[in-house]
Amino acid sequence: MLDNKVKQQILKLYEELNNKGELLSKSKLDAYREVFKNKFGPDKLSSLDGEALLTSMHDFADKGNSLVYWLEFKDDEEFPANFGSIAGGSALKYEIYKSKDTGSWMAGNPLEQREIKIEEAIDIARKHKDHLLKGVSLLENLPSNGTDDDYKKLQLDIDTLAPSISDTAWGHKYLSLLFPDKLDDYHNADYQRYHLVKLLETPPVGEGRYLCAGKYVAIAKELGIPINNLTTITNFRDSSPHNYWRIGTSEGDTGQNHWREMRDGNYIAVGWRELGDLSGIEKNRESKTKLRELLQKYYSKTNASVIGRWTQQLFSFLAGIQDRDIVVAADGEKILGIGRVTGEYRYDEALDFPHIRPVEWLSQKEWKLPVTEGLRTTLHLMKKDFSNPIEIEKHILYDLPVPPSTTSVLSPLEGIPFQIQSILNRKGQVIIYGPPGTGKTYFIYHLAGGRASP
Repeated sequence: MLDNKVKQQILKLYEELNNKGELLSKSKLDAYREVFKNKFGPDKLSSLDGEALLTSMHDFADKGNSLVYWLEFKDDEEFPANFGSIAGGSALKYEIYKSKDTGSWMAGNPLEQREIKIEEAIDIARKHKDHLLKGVSLLENLPSNGTDDDYKKLQLDIDTLAPSISDTAWGHKYLSLLFPDKLDDYHNADYQRYHLVKLLETPPVGEGRYLCAGKYVAIAKELGIPINNLTTITNFRDSSPHNYWRIGTSEGDTGQNHWREMRDGNYIAVGWRELGDLSGIEKNRESKTKLRELLQKYYSKTNASVIGRWTQQLFSFLAGIQDRDIVVAADGEKILGIGRVTGEYRYDEALDFPHIRPVEWLSQKEWKLPVTEGLRTTLHLMKKDFSNPIEIEKHILYDLPVPPSTTSVLSPLEGIPFQIQSILNRKGQVIIYGPPGTGKTYFIYHLAGGRASP
């Protein structure tokens, strides 16, 4: 059973989106799928062989009659792009493709492509056809109210009997179009698990694109809506996947806690102040090497393994954390607050923990994670157990909202404006004084770029 508050949110969004015409009715969904089935369903594929099969399945140039084109790019009145995206990546995600430049069939990987003879390309197309048809047979035999164990068996069977398509987004989309009451139309396993967590549902244990489908089938039935409508709503409600992080709030050597400053300043922060401003660090190998060298320089008495851990944690703070990521501020096992990251890295030399990321605090209730992780780290990516992200989402959903803060972290400035910013970050207020006519109001408002009201 869905959490009642989640259920009410989904049903409310269903009504709103349906009234706006942003959800396709079941009859329209069925009609579009019937068009697809008539062109590429199992009966059609079974009737094809040789070059006709190869072209029908894999020739992007034949837009009107190519399976891969319909799955990835087709979006018109005949067949709209409402059935889950598989866009992105190389054309070799289909194992083969026909080069636009040479007309030759290509295989291999994006870094080492090779030209193949048409006979080899046909053999690959035959393999894909056989594996798609085996997937169809497995889904035909899957119970309509399949349990998690049924879907676990489906995943195992499709991995064994149809390995060339079992872990592909396009294979999953093909089968989901034929079996919309048995498969969801998230064709990416990370998306499937992320949206289940947002629904406060625990994803099944294991890897694969078919394990989670039973959860979506059950939820859609409970709500009385098509699975396609459910995934459209969850996309609208929760957007694309983000990460969950645990960040410590105390200094390792002194034990001094900085939660109050983080809470009142609407930011998370880490130490290593000797390193100075790290704004130049980017998400690449060169920057990570530079960061390691800086740590080795300023903390030369620290052993190499510790430097390695610090490098990874600080690099994650600077370049790994992204907007919309969720962070839990912690002191040991105690969670002090939950925040959503709202901006890029900033440096404030006036702070004891000078490396900061702005956040919006969503909860300031104290509690403990169901599964302990990341206790001995400054920053930890939470991926040990789904119980922790689900518990975080419950607190976001049910805890009292955090009242608007009267202080915030301001953008980096220089000179006197920077000094004012630093005082505001630490004290929450500042007094500017001087003789009349010296431009106090103008100076504060205009040089601070509209950050303060006169």
